[in-house]
Amino acid sequence: MLPLGVQQQLGFLDVLAQSSKKGTLPEPGHIVVIGDSYAEGLGDGLLQVFDKPHPEYNASHDLYHLTGRDVLTFGFRGGYPSWTFGYEMTAGINGINRYAGMHLPPAGDVVVYYNELNDVNDEMDILDHGMPDWVDPARIGDPQTAERYISQLADAGVHRAYQRWHFFANAHLADTLGHLVKLAIKNKMRGNSNFLAADDPSYRSPGPYQPDWSRYEKSAFFVRAGGKVVPYPSPTVEPFVFQSARDLELSGIYFEAAVRHLKVLFPGARILVTYIPSPVTAYEPAQPELPLINRIRLPGNTERNGPVTLVSAARLAEMSNATCNTIAAHARAAGVDFVDTRPDFRRATREQGYLHGPNDPGHPNRQGYRVLAESILTGLKGEAPDGCSVLIPPKF
Repeated sequence: MLPLGVQQQLGFLDVLAQSSKKGTLPEPGHIVVIGDSYAEGLGDGLLQVFDKPHPEYNASHDLYHLTGRDVLTFGFRGGYPSWTFGYEMTAGINGINRYAGMHLPPAGDVVVYYNELNDVNDEMDILDHGMPDWVDPARIGDPQTAERYISQLADAGVHRAYQRWHFFANAHLADTLGHLVKLAIKNKMRGNSNFLAADDPSYRSPGPYQPDWSRYEKSAFFVRAGGKVVPYPSPTVEPFVFQSARDLELSGIYFEAAVRHLKVLFPGARILVTYIPSPVTAYEPAQPELPLINRIRLPGNTERNGPVTLVSAARLAEMSNATCNTIAAHARAAGVDFVDTRPDFRRATREQGYLHGPNDPGHPNRQGYRVLAESILTGLKGEAPDGCSVLIPPKF
């Protein structure tokens, strides 16, 4: 088992260093998990295991133990469905299979995360500001446009996987050694005594873990968790609350096209779209209004935060329900399964307390990822209710 920081230097092979499987290559019929930083496992659980030889910190590790099946995770931080499914996954699968002796066996189940917090916001950034010149703005919502766009992303993914092909790139040990030598040189030039310290700050050990509750202690926003009223970090960025009907409609169309591509990429596998609540949605509000912030996306891959806005608990539930129903409908149209994890998160926060933070309140903590894994398991077993539950705001 390689240190987490070193894993990031393995290129396309980094997923094969994960500890949620028995060997280097997963067994036939394994589970694939695809998503953003939630799939990657960012959060307080990760902050606590940097120095452990076999770290377990995300829902995939729990799925591995719950099912006894190998789990291979593709987490693309900041990714959004069309880019992640169309480009990154195509490059990732082809990038592994290009290596001698590294062909992936068929997957049995593909768990696709949909993050309520920002997947619509991220998708709309590219739809509003980054589409190719051939896209007619008047036809951007046509399913045929979405399918052509996803197809082009997939072609680009294949090109990326093979663009550096040569004998030494195909010999994975030589390629990996090259990555590690480059990392050592970078760290030496930085004056870092640890020559294998990760480039990615999220995978550099910050030292012994110390919980930091300062954002909670200063907050004037409260939720119900663990059987009592407790503070929640405030103000918090929750862009899904501010999205429009057009945002939902367009992002849903491109999500469906991207899921259809995954069916081609994983022939014969069952696909389970897993709807994950925004952190604030996972808790029952203890007051009628919530101080929330929108993330405003601008041309040139830039963004800014909007002003603090008081949003009613009813509006929070309305937007959560609308987003979930949109994604469930497009998952059904694509012919794949769907599980809504919001009821399990709400139930667990009521009974157990915080499932996020404290240091990183934007991601589940170790307990939160366990809840997510258990909810996914109900979907894999076919025991999840059909479609979305109805989130009902409390009465004040």
